[in-house]
Amino acid sequence: MPSKEFSIGEFSYHARKDDEDAPQRYIPIKPHPNGLLVYYAAVKIQERYPYVFDLEPDILKYAPLNPRSVLLQMVQRWEWPFEPHVVVDAGFSSDNIGTTVRDLKANITASMNRQHKRWLFDILMEYCPQNRWLAARSPGGQIWSVQRSEESEHFLFTTGFEDAVVETQYESPPIFSHSDEEVLRKLSSRALAWIGQA
Repeated sequence: MPSKEFSIGEFSYHARKDDEDAPQRYIPIKPHPNGLLVYYAAVKIQERYPYVFDLEPDILKYAPLNPRSVLLQMVQRWEWPFEPHVVVDAGFSSDNIGTTVRDLKANITASMNRQHKRWLFDILMEYCPQNRWLAARSPGGQIWSVQRSEESEHFLFTTGFEDAVVETQYESPPIFSHSDEEVLRKLSSRALAWIGQA
């Protein structure tokens, strides 16, 4: 029986540059930057062995697959009798990916592109000490966190914690209403810094 956590990623098979009919994708960070792009879903079995249980090749030459669509299709194809928890990198992130995945009766942990919630990223980074994590929880139980070091910054998101598991020191009302969030999304980090100093 696999674990309930599974990851989705992509890899590129090398393709010949002279093959005009091959559905090549260019991803500069891959070992073979030009090639056939294939998305995979994998679980751990017997506590240590990876097992790829789903593949989605990007084979249409002029209509590349959207990574978020692939993510949702793979979650829908989950066949085991328990709720899955999918783990993905920022290439699969979007503004509402948590809500969409929860609607499919699954949880998600994702590295996020900071542009999707730039206002929240900027606020968390403003108050996050060096070499530490800082997190915020939405009323719906979604947790957004940043990790800050001299070398890098990470922006993560998860729906994978039960409300009872998340420890809080005190019960407080939400800091931002939905309409506040809409306004903050439109503000620049410079404006947010000014507001924070007022």
